[in-house]
Amino acid sequence: MKGKFGLIGKNISISLSPKIHKSFFDYEYKLMSLENEEEVEKKLRAKDFDGLNVTIPYKKTVMPFLDEISPLAEKIGSVNTVVNRNGYLFGDNTDYYGFIKTLEKVAFSPEDKKVLVLGSGGASLSIKQALYDLKAGEVITVSRSGEDNYENLSKHSDASLIVNTTPVGKYPDNQKTPLSLEGFSGLEAVIDINYNPVKSRLLIEAEKKNLRVSGGLTMLVWQAKKSAELFTGERVEDETAEKTEKALLLKMKNVVFIGMPSCGKSTVGRVFAEKTGRAFFDTDRLIEERYSKKPSEIITENGEEYFRKLETEVITDISRNTGVVISVGGGAVLKEENIDALRQNGVLVYLDRPLDELVSVDRPLSKNISALFEKRKPFYDKAADIKIKSQPTAEMTADEVIKKLGL
Repeated sequence: MKGKFGLIGKNISISLSPKIHKSFFDYEYKLMSLENEEEVEKKLRAKDFDGLNVTIPYKKTVMPFLDEISPLAEKIGSVNTVVNRNGYLFGDNTDYYGFIKTLEKVAFSPEDKKVLVLGSGGASLSIKQALYDLKAGEVITVSRSGEDNYENLSKHSDASLIVNTTPVGKYPDNQKTPLSLEGFSGLEAVIDINYNPVKSRLLIEAEKKNLRVSGGLTMLVWQAKKSAELFTGERVEDETAEKTEKALLLKMKNVVFIGMPSCGKSTVGRVFAEKTGRAFFDTDRLIEERYSKKPSEIITENGEEYFRKLETEVITDISRNTGVVISVGGGAVLKEENIDALRQNGVLVYLDRPLDELVSVDRPLSKNISALFEKRKPFYDKAADIKIKSQPTAEMTADEVIKKLGL
């Protein structure tokens, strides 16, 4: 299919939009980073495109330069899709549909319920309109300096849904969170419209409370589906969008190998990385490179507690990556903050190898393998998303992981 389409905005170099649109139609779709509103006006007046998606911070900027704006986008007050109809520029807002699809996926109806929307920027406008149209009982906008702010949230402890539209917790600041969920007694679901990390720290906390959660990937894919339909006048099947979302999620997720010392995490991890075309990182090796000492030397000289501190720093850093393979030390699962960091972008694979096949050479914490295993096994079981029995070879084990993950 012919056509010139793309995305305009700022800081969009890592956007997934080209991959998403490519999965829908085979048209040209480029990222166009524009530095200011003058460049936006110039682009729209040139009309050298068939369609554009618009992201932060230009969703309001484009509106005065359009010939027609849909009633929905007019009501919302922002446009994220522009279609060039033979020189006549039409604007619409498909974020609205993407958010409604997200609500469907977490099986949450806002009707007659209180919802907190964190942030008052352009991203919040379509979300709030969708909530109003779905008859939410009360929609509260939370901002740093507004009447409802982060200092007086206790008066909204009865909220049923929290939606984060701020960039807080977005890559590379993965460890930040806009608020704590403590005290929200009526909470049912939490949505964070950021998609990198896959699960923000806010969503990790929500999962621990057994709440329904969603990151921003669903909204991103389904708003793109609606945009592609506006661009082409053709329907994108729901099944296609579902497959696109699933494929992107698998590609973004890190595969993290956990398990006892010498169970084969590094060896299997390397083979798995080669088979799947991913980069491989071994946190023990990263510690050695960063501090010029092997983990065994650090533990012997400075103690286990000091080593665990260094290990957490390395795990926190490497977990910011997406789509890579990570092997962590046997004791990494002992600290909840390590698991939380790894879970943001990762699926955790527990390699279960018979104790009589494990070795303790150059491993100061593995002198008594049986006792160590009994101590750590509950942590491995709790952290693991999948459990894999070690096969006769690393290649066979890696193949089993690939099969389990559906890669």
